[in-house]
Amino acid sequence: MSTALAIACVTRTLRSLIDQALQVAPPANLPADVLPTGQMHVTTLPLDRVRAVNANGNVLNLYLYSTVPNPSFRNSLQPSRGADLAAAPLALNLHYMLTAYGQDDNELISQFMLGRAMLALHDNAVLMPSDLADALAGGNVQDQIDRVRITPHPLGFEEMSKLWLAYQTQYRLSSAYEASVVLMDSAKPVSVAPPVRTPMVVVKTLQRPAIDSLSPQIAAPGDSITLRGANFGDPSTQVIVAGITVAPDSASADTLTFTLPANAPAGVGTVKLVQQVALGVPPVVHPGVGIESNAIAFMLSPVITTASPISVARGAVLQLGVSPPVGVAQKVVLLLDDIAVPQQTHAPGDPATSPNVSFPIPANFAARSYLARVMVDGAPSPLTIDTVPASPTFNQAIGPTVTLI
Repeated sequence: MSTALAIACVTRTLRSLIDQALQVAPPANLPADVLPTGQMHVTTLPLDRVRAVNANGNVLNLYLYSTVPNPSFRNSLQPSRGADLAAAPLALNLHYMLTAYGQDDNELISQFMLGRAMLALHDNAVLMPSDLADALAGGNVQDQIDRVRITPHPLGFEEMSKLWLAYQTQYRLSSAYEASVVLMDSAKPVSVAPPVRTPMVVVKTLQRPAIDSLSPQIAAPGDSITLRGANFGDPSTQVIVAGITVAPDSASADTLTFTLPANAPAGVGTVKLVQQVALGVPPVVHPGVGIESNAIAFMLSPVITTASPISVARGAVLQLGVSPPVGVAQKVVLLLDDIAVPQQTHAPGDPATSPNVSFPIPANFAARSYLARVMVDGAPSPLTIDTVPASPTFNQAIGPTVTLI
């Protein structure tokens, strides 16, 4: 494919085609006011430098004023199997301004030269490999996968005016062209994988596990969770709960049970199933290779582990034990009946997780007993319900309680 010399190679090829067209003898009956006298030059100068170099001669100037990425080839190559990526080629469209300058600013001569140049580009709309190879050795544009095509590129009055104004020079008879596409090979090295010695193909019927329901939807660490759905029977099935991998306790085609791990964080989490696929000889399970189910949400409630009775002075700090341990990034609130008490602010150096949570109790709270719940990321700890039928508080919440003194 083309090298970094590709742009210069295309420019030199176009200049050569235009120069050959100008060297053809003009018609014998050409009027004197149109007949160029003296040599006709083809230059590739900026617009404001043409007359500075050739003050009064016959000049056709081919100026590359813009390069634009070509989106069609930007992602034409796929990534390799090595560590590096095979970079796509640099694909460019080249925009040229073809301007004619007649001797002593004779506009008829300018039009004659511009007509010949435009006809040359029209007749050579596709640049031949031989022309490109002769223009500049090492450019290798002739070897690229697509041909370079020359097409007129009409410019509106406003765009043309801005272009000439940018060079602070007077407008001359001009025509714009686009050369597309020029492909330059990336210089980035590419890693090539070794050849495959023994092809190994694993064929497996795709039976993706699907979770329809989960119960209970609100659970505590160590609780047993039951999933119901389809395609649970694969012996390689694993449970991913809140990002933690656990083995199922039992599984059938449509039912699976597992135990919530003690280190699963409190709050709203998700459960999904992964059926692993062993590859190679001997078969080895590869991380990340497997068939995943849909994810289903559940709520893991924290549990207050501090034994009752619990009491604290108003204006003091109440420390409670909580399971599972709470992370520093989790939002924790103490609920005294329905009154929320935010967690004490963490200090620098606090551990990432802790089984103890501190709450500053406001001094203006009433001195009495409160039902206590700890809410972690929106999941509240459970209350103890009186289940004794003869009790006056039957079927009511009776704990845990915190007494403020």
